[in-house]
Amino acid sequence: MANLDRDFPTRLQKPVDAPYGPYVDGFSLEQHRYGPFEPIRAKVHELAAASQTANAGEPDNGSHVSEAEK
Repeated sequence: MANLDRDFPTRLQKPVDAPYGPYVDGFSLEQHRYGPFEPIRAKVHELAAASQTANAGEPDNGSHVSEAEK
């Protein structure tokens, strides 16, 4: 699809498990697709706090929910 880079104008609000770039956190495409997601979330929240961006990294389609919680 064309113009995927325009889907999230505020890239810190892009879901951490989005299967396509661009990303602002420095993690690889593979990690964004398959995890682990917690290091990505931590970095995104750190960047968001520094820039005062709301809703950083959310929603992430439930990747943070354990199987036991589902």
